[in-house]
Amino acid sequence: MHEQEWLRVHGQEYSGQWVALDGEELVSHGSDARSMRDEARAKGVQTPLMVHIPDEPNLPSALWV
Repeated sequence: MHEQEWLRVHGQEYSGQWVALDGEELVSHGSDARSMRDEARAKGVQTPLMVHIPDEPNLPSALWV
């Protein structure tokens, strides 16, 4: 899965933030999941993978919305 590879390579750069991914592309990132989803949809990505990158490594939380 492209998203998993992106998270493995880049996830630590976004510690404590939500990221919205479309395949291996970062669509948006920030502290508010709803805003990230809305930004992704505004860019034409209707079902981004939303992942919260924890402050501690290896504890991801993700969902498609």
